[in-house]
Amino acid sequence: MRFFSFLVCILLGFGAQAQNLAGTQWQLYPGAGAMGVGPNQGDTGWWSNSEGDVQARACLFDDIYAFNADGSFQNILQDATWLEGWQGVAEGCGTPIAPHDGTAMATWTEDGSSLTIDGTGAFMGLAKVHNNGELSDPADAPASITYEITSLSDDAMMLDINFGPGWWRFQFVPAGTELATYDLTLEVNTATIEVGPNGMYAGGGALGNAQAVALSDDDADGVWSATMTVSEGFSGNYVFLNSPNDGNDWGAKENLAGLECADAGNWNDRILAPVTENTTISTCFGQCTTDGSCEQSAETVDVLFSVDMNDYPLGFNFVNLSGGLNGW
Repeated sequence: MRFFSFLVCILLGFGAQAQNLAGTQWQLYPGAGAMGVGPNQGDTGWWSNSEGDVQARACLFDDIYAFNADGSFQNILQDATWLEGWQGVAEGCGTPIAPHDGTAMATWTEDGSSLTIDGTGAFMGLAKVHNNGELSDPADAPASITYEITSLSDDAMMLDINFGPGWWRFQFVPAGTELATYDLTLEVNTATIEVGPNGMYAGGGALGNAQAVALSDDDADGVWSATMTVSEGFSGNYVFLNSPNDGNDWGAKENLAGLECADAGNWNDRILAPVTENTTISTCFGQCTTDGSCEQSAETVDVLFSVDMNDYPLGFNFVNLSGGLNGW
């Protein structure tokens, strides 16, 4: 009897997830980290979308993924979606290209741990991603794609897919979801460095490339800052950079290696906790201070110790200096 009850619980659990999807419509989470890729499941260290990408790729973030109650599936792409070079066009928003144009006669099935979309040209998240790699030609679109259901509730769905070299992750919310937004202000004190001709920037991780967010110092007090509007829950890694030459100039980033505010698993970048209110972060370039101050290095001077041994009556080979100074 206990064995029978256990089976019933499992089946009810699967049924609850199936009911959550049937008749629902979803969109990508409209914030940083909605999609990302990395070497292992859940690791998006290779790339993940920034807050700026949500605006730049608005034509992707308004796409709808419809799980109809009759088992059919639709990509509802509006008049435009995000296109990439592998589709034979310049990267940017444009008219959907077959077979990834929403016309696929597709179906969906799920078993509680995986979601399968059957139908050439149907997909979740990004059209190029499938179980055996990433497309280089629309004509090679697979007839079926299976995603792992990492989490699923009425308010959120997270899907992972192993595409061979690594894993993609996609996060979705019910269609029409609007997130609260807050002001995030980043301030960095540059008292310990000489700012280069290109000025100061914040970038990396959740923010984007090395020139993602330009900072300014309007009152010339050495504190550079910028304020941006971010979605509720915005979080991830970031770093400050001194005069980067372009978006890939990571040699300009601050060195936080070994410090408590560095994320050793993500290039020693800083960690931004989820933003749930208007937030100001004040620190010092290359340091972990939280009040905007810079800890100054102690000044050093050369000290010469000399002793006249001409009148010393005994023989000697060398002279030692010892005492309580610096533990000598």
